[in-house]
Amino acid sequence: MSIRLTKALRIFAVAMAVGSFSFAACAAFPDKPIRIIVTSAAGGNMDVLARLMAAQMAKTLGQPVIVENVAGAGGLIALRLVSKQVPADGYTLLVSSNTAVLAPAFTKNPGYDPVKDLVGIGEMQTLPYVLLGPTSQGQKTVAEMIASAKAKPGSLTLANGGIGTSTHLPALMFAQQAGIDVVHVPYKGNSAALPDVVGGRADGYFDTAAVALEMMKEGRLRPYGVTSTKRMPQLPDVPTLAEQGLPNFNFTAYIALFAPAATPADVVKRISEAMRAASKTEALREYFERSGSQPGTRSPEEFTAFIKQDAAAAAKVVSDLGIEKE
Repeated sequence: MSIRLTKALRIFAVAMAVGSFSFAACAAFPDKPIRIIVTSAAGGNMDVLARLMAAQMAKTLGQPVIVENVAGAGGLIALRLVSKQVPADGYTLLVSSNTAVLAPAFTKNPGYDPVKDLVGIGEMQTLPYVLLGPTSQGQKTVAEMIASAKAKPGSLTLANGGIGTSTHLPALMFAQQAGIDVVHVPYKGNSAALPDVVGGRADGYFDTAAVALEMMKEGRLRPYGVTSTKRMPQLPDVPTLAEQGLPNFNFTAYIALFAPAATPADVVKRISEAMRAASKTEALREYFERSGSQPGTRSPEEFTAFIKQDAAAAAKVVSDLGIEKE
């Protein structure tokens, strides 16, 4: 046998061994519990959805899926943890809203790059937000809120879940399109902001209908407008912001599942399949209907490509609004 042929056979054997090992590793995944890091505090829409999804995914994956809340710094603590500090093996995942892509547009040193450091598994949910405020304040419509803010510049306070989060950007868009001066008040997640809004210590904030619906029914929160271009079936009497003098207003949020960028493609696919199966269960179907949202449909490849597009779009919006990075 020639030396050249012997060398070729050795290379082939090594390649087969590596391929067999990779296949075996993927076939065994998961063989221990999976941890999902959520960028918000417990109790908010993201946390509720993550826990519902985790419970259903565990049935498909055959292993416990544990949810852990790592709030703070507008989600950056959790984002840095998953993108930079954990093994890329599929056993530590991230649930985040648009914040994962928006934050670098607002922050000089975010500590991660959503395009380079994360791979998208897919959207769990897409949904509009609602501009909400306490029923104790005098303004009952968007027009009245804007008029009051123009009469007293700097008097309107809008809470958000943190600088650069998915609840901060629509507040900035609202102020810019309405031509008003707004005081933006960041919290460690929207669930932390909610008590101050209900209590009248903040004039409003953007959140999902799922979190606020019961409080609206109880008369503790007033819905001012929906951020999408169409009204929500769950709130047919609440007009969109576009209907109320802000014709260009259009913002749709998403909550998605991410993994470290180097996570094997087969593992990402396995997790994605489990997430899609969970989305079709009765528990999740009821949740989507109740919250006025939709399950995501993009594949990991499609969503990862979308992350790149969304990051570029976020940078443009922040630039157009003339916001300096902090």
